[in-house]
Amino acid sequence: MAIFLDTSKLLEIEKYHRMGIIRGVTTNPTIMLKDGITGGLEGIKQQTIKIAQLIAPYPVSVEVTTNDPRDMVNQAREFAKWAENVVVKITIHGPNGELDNMGVIHVIWKPNMTCG
Repeated sequence: MAIFLDTSKLLEIEKYHRMGIIRGVTTNPTIMLKDGITGGLEGIKQQTIKIAQLIAPYPVSVEVTTNDPRDMVNQAREFAKWAENVVVKITIHGPNGELDNMGVIHVIWKPNMTCG
């Protein structure tokens, strides 16, 4: 069983990574804001890069910040450039339960779907 830590706190990630029990990290903008990350998308980028370097070669999943399909694809392509072990997370449904986001997974590389 693979355990993915759901956080953006570097000390917490380092602790469990050293124990050898995690196989990746998953995060999203809401978690990052709760964890004190500032600076908007640039802050998210810098924290994601730090996490990716810390746990490489294990994956770090980072969620797009939009529900517009075209913008999702553009963000996914940008996020994937941040580090080789970045996996882009797409929510299955939009804010009103619509399933349009499902089509996005077919055009991005390294997708990770989340239900909420």
